[in-house]
Amino acid sequence: MRRYLHDRVDARLLLGGRRGSGTDAPPGVMEEAVMAIEGGRPVYVAGGFGGVTADIAQALGHDDGSWLRLTPDPDAHGPGYRDHYRRLTELAAAGAVADNGPTAEENRLLAISHRPADIAALVTVGLGRWAKTVPAEQRPTTRP
Repeated sequence: MRRYLHDRVDARLLLGGRRGSGTDAPPGVMEEAVMAIEGGRPVYVAGGFGGVTADIAQALGHDDGSWLRLTPDPDAHGPGYRDHYRRLTELAAAGAVADNGPTAEENRLLAISHRPADIAALVTVGLGRWAKTVPAEQRPTTRP
């Protein structure tokens, strides 16, 4: 299902999500983040609700998470979490995170926001800017 959706969307908004799955599999939201970034799609990380999305915001360098009073521990949630967290930090360090439209400050605000109206406004601004810079025929989608 995740692959099917990935192939049909232009961007991904991440919210919440469990940190651990009780298995060796990565959290679904984290798997979707890696898939989207590797596919060149813009990712909008609304980490204010906590969960694995707050960890993703930290891995991508959008926010340090000091407001949350929890720090991601890649080894505490199983190998799937650990491997995907490390992959996200590698992608961020390599500059592989697609320009999603918002400024660095707007991405930081999105990363700490828990207000639906603020999230909607920041994502809408980001999508609008992103759409202006990427011609429709070059957007990373496989829709017919």
